[in-house]
Amino acid sequence: ADILGGGVKGHFSTFLAAGLLTLTHAPEAGWLAPVTLGGIGLCATALAAFIAVERRQPEPMLDLALFRKGAFAVGSLSAVVVFMGIAAMRFLAPFFLQSVRGFSPAHVGLLLLPGAVVTAVASPFAGRLADRFGVRLVATFGFAVTTAGLFAFAVLDTATPAWFLAAARSKVGLSIGMGLLLFV
Repeated sequence: ADILGGGVKGHFSTFLAAGLLTLTHAPEAGWLAPVTLGGIGLCATALAAFIAVERRQPEPMLDLALFRKGAFAVGSLSAVVVFMGIAAMRFLAPFFLQSVRGFSPAHVGLLLLPGAVVTAVASPFAGRLADRFGVRLVATFGFAVTTAGLFAFAVLDTATPAWFLAAARSKVGLSIGMGLLLFV
């Protein structure tokens, strides 16, 4: 039953490590390279082992029955996709602004600062708005604003004005403050 050894935590750790290493090295090695396909296979095997062992646990690390509820499954998937987009934007934007646009680190910080300020200002209102209008409406608004902000980052080029960058980051900051904080 314990296919890869290490129990539930070992399977999950193997799944994460194999997935991250594969995603990191696949662009360089090639998506159809044997090492990439082997990483994908290991990742899939570890995930299958995790699910098989987890289903039989009296106190599972992750109760898989929760995913039978459509709202939970869709909400979780949406949150993962949005947070991946936000993490990519936060990680890549400074490199783009410094390396491609030629901004100084201080200028980059000033361009990204409005997003943090908007998050800090909007956050206290998220709970009150959720109480008044419902979590679903506020979170949906947050996801919609995130999509608009991330789309703005997706269309950046070398001629994009600095104010547009600050506005896009502010949209993402607003969405984090208003909708996404309701999930953490």
